[in-house]
Amino acid sequence: DSTYLIEYTLPFVDAGANSTVCIGSDKIFTGMGTASSYQWSNNINNGDTVVILSPQMYYLTGTNLLGCTAIDSIYLDTFPELIVSYDELNILLDLSAPSFNLTSGIPLGGIYSGTGVIGTTFHPSISGIGVHPVIYSLTDINGCSSSDTSFIEVTDTLNLNDSNFNPFVVFPNPSNQIINIDFNEPCLIQLFSSE
Repeated sequence: DSTYLIEYTLPFVDAGANSTVCIGSDKIFTGMGTASSYQWSNNINNGDTVVILSPQMYYLTGTNLLGCTAIDSIYLDTFPELIVSYDELNILLDLSAPSFNLTSGIPLGGIYSGTGVIGTTFHPSISGIGVHPVIYSLTDINGCSSSDTSFIEVTDTLNLNDSNFNPFVVFPNPSNQIINIDFNEPCLIQLFSSE
């Protein structure tokens, strides 16, 4: 009797080079080689995009048409997390207020963006009335970016004295007896006594 052994060649599998990435960045897992199919560890399919949150080793298994498998791995490290803080001190102002320098973000060296923002200054007359998000963004030497957001509310208090703004009328005025309140539109009113 003779026994014949057939030796099949294992597929070549390449998971790529080890690298260091920014926390929260996207990584496309693409295996290459001579295998006919590839499967990554952690239930990652070949070609999937994964958000990297911590350092980890990933394993790639390649299988050829004969059922032979080979494994390669890749280690993804992460740069230190970039923490950015921005707490605006001027959060409520009138539309007529002059432009002002925005509160410094931490660390220094970032850029501001948002409606009404020019460089490092905020312009109420440009932003207009409303609540406006101002974003402070910073990119470090590793190319990692982070940001923080504060909100600035711009109001038009001058229009409270506008003759067209009359939610109610009080008469007679002055009075030390009975007063009348005539409402032009629905509103909430609270009366307080000094006694």
